[in-house]
Amino acid sequence: MVSESLSETFLRASRESQHRLAEILASDRSGSEAFLILAANGKASLRLLLDPVIRNRLNAHGLERMNERITAMTIHLPNENEQLLKLIDERRSQFSVAKSSVEKGAMVFEKNCASCHHVAGKGQKIGPQLDGIGVRGMTRVIEDVLDPHRNVDPAFRVTTLQLSDGRVVAGLIRRSEGATIVLADNMGKEFTIAKADVDDQQLSTLSLMPTNFGEAVSAEDFHHMLAFLLSQQMKPE
Repeated sequence: MVSESLSETFLRASRESQHRLAEILASDRSGSEAFLILAANGKASLRLLLDPVIRNRLNAHGLERMNERITAMTIHLPNENEQLLKLIDERRSQFSVAKSSVEKGAMVFEKNCASCHHVAGKGQKIGPQLDGIGVRGMTRVIEDVLDPHRNVDPAFRVTTLQLSDGRVVAGLIRRSEGATIVLADNMGKEFTIAKADVDDQQLSTLSLMPTNFGEAVSAEDFHHMLAFLLSQQMKPE
């Protein structure tokens, strides 16, 4: 079992902080097992499993099926993008509370994110609900928005379907309705696939959220939206 407090710590931690925490956990056998569970549950970044220092520590404990488990979790993981890391650093260093508007940020969120995300009583509940996201802090929120594949809860990972006519479709499975599967695309729009047409179904490690948000909105709008998200400090009862 992994404690709720440890899960919450990883949920709020930035990339650098998660790395430090992972190194500490990987220093002993029980901590290593806890870290693998956190990664499998989308609390810790899967990319940490590929870090040479962390991987070396994990290898030292002889955990059962460790390499097989790590391979299964990381086989389809995209390579880390240096340009994206630079963008994250830029948005973090340029952010100013005094120059950003929560009200304008709410409008940016509604235009670009509310089709999938719900916060403060508005938006759809296709992706994770974002009430209380502000407690994660500026760095982690920026990372979550600009690099959505870094930490993905299994409930929000994309499923890929290979269809009998040769097509491949992907989306977030919403529900099953009789002879059909209802999925949502990355714009939050639902579509259906007949179960009889599905030859193969695979759950990926990827988020449904597009990775081009840094290009889709200006730096100014991004910072307004960041101010709005950081203002969301309380989760609903």
